[in-house]
Amino acid sequence: MIRNLKYMFTLFQKWYLFQRKKIPIQNLTRFEPFNNYKCIFVLSTGRCGTKLLTKILNFSSELWVDHKPSPELAFQSYRAYKYQYTLDQLKTDFSHSRLDMIKKCYKNSLIYCETNNRISLYARAISNIFPNAKFIHLVRHPGEFVRSGIRRGYYTRMNAEISGHLEPRENSSLIEKWSIMSQIEKIAWQWNTINCEIENFKKTIPPNKICTIQSQSMFINPEVTIQLFDFIGVANPFIGTRGRSCLKNILNHPINVQKIGSYPTYDNWSNKDKLTVKRMAPLAKNYGFTL
Repeated sequence: MIRNLKYMFTLFQKWYLFQRKKIPIQNLTRFEPFNNYKCIFVLSTGRCGTKLLTKILNFSSELWVDHKPSPELAFQSYRAYKYQYTLDQLKTDFSHSRLDMIKKCYKNSLIYCETNNRISLYARAISNIFPNAKFIHLVRHPGEFVRSGIRRGYYTRMNAEISGHLEPRENSSLIEKWSIMSQIEKIAWQWNTINCEIENFKKTIPPNKICTIQSQSMFINPEVTIQLFDFIGVANPFIGTRGRSCLKNILNHPINVQKIGSYPTYDNWSNKDKLTVKRMAPLAKNYGFTL
């Protein structure tokens, strides 16, 4: 109940800020100094280790890492997908939500890095505003993502528009049967849809500006994390025996672990439910996931 009230209040705040206080998109040209500004954005579905990645990246004194900025863009990202916002609309939303903070980082010679999953559908706009930006695509096994979503009540406990959980567009073949689809089907569809949007965006930028990582490999292989700092282009804070020991200790104690809800792990699902995920999340094979 409290969480729903919080979202309703936030929804009103966002409507006021984004509809009543917007400046025209053409005025954004005054931010030309950002054309060469290096910043980092993590694209994901959420629930895939972004908070742990935030903790790791924050060890760098060259980065300002934000996992949960305000506004989070949950409501906006839902509408951006549902109503197929134009590039200018996406740029306006993103600019008014982030430029103040990014400008502070810019003035203090810090690299802005955002790990909030809600920005995934704003990647085109971000790349347009910040041509020198780099992106990290963090991918989790769809079965485990679905399990996490079920335990958190996706599509059952909260209005999808307010919480930012995507729904099919009006011209989608799923729109007529959406109301009778299972929770597994809906969450798996969301996983596939967000990653599909990210994949389409990745085709529009040079390969050296995107790094794709399976979240599980980040948890178990310290070398993956070390390579991230090379990709970002900042000094690695985990150099040497002591540094690597510190990193291993961090990875051995994951944060933001799911504590609410109870649901079997994917390995213990029925064949029927596994086939449902396979049907709704065909992109899984592109990342080497076994379903």
